[in-house]
Amino acid sequence: MKTIEQTRRELFEKWLLKHKPIVAADMLEEGSFVPEWMFEAWCAALDAVEIHLPTPIGDDHGGCIHDAATHDSAVSDCRAAIEQTGLGLRVL
Repeated sequence: MKTIEQTRRELFEKWLLKHKPIVAADMLEEGSFVPEWMFEAWCAALDAVEIHLPTPIGDDHGGCIHDAATHDSAVSDCRAAIEQTGLGLRVL
């Protein structure tokens, strides 16, 4: 399993190649390096992301149990999908 840093690095390098191909070509060729501050800024931006999901309804839903179960399942699925990105985003 990849670490959060490895996953972030791969995503950063893909972004760099797509949006700054001339810069990326020089930086990513064998023996070269991406200035660490660029990657640190990328990670800082991802660390600033905070995702607030709705609170699970559970048994205290005040309505149809089917709606509560559907809601709670959707919240759980969203949390799992975000965590599966491996980017270390905060989900509250």
